[in-house]
Amino acid sequence: MLHPEIDWDLCQVCTPCLARRVCKPHALLQIDPDEPPYIDHSHCTNCAQCVLACACGAIVMKNTKIPNIYSR
Repeated sequence: MLHPEIDWDLCQVCTPCLARRVCKPHALLQIDPDEPPYIDHSHCTNCAQCVLACACGAIVMKNTKIPNIYSR
């Protein structure tokens, strides 16, 4: 299954992070304002809105083995 992943080499730690703003389930979390956000896959619905919103192209859909709790 495809899941969004953050490429931390591409992330520019934008302020504000547009990807975080469009994430309705609030799956993109940022603990430290100087660090890139991370994706809490337990809340992510794989809608890919963050991928479209990221101005840096730092969020991509990858084929991973993270279970999707919403697919049951």
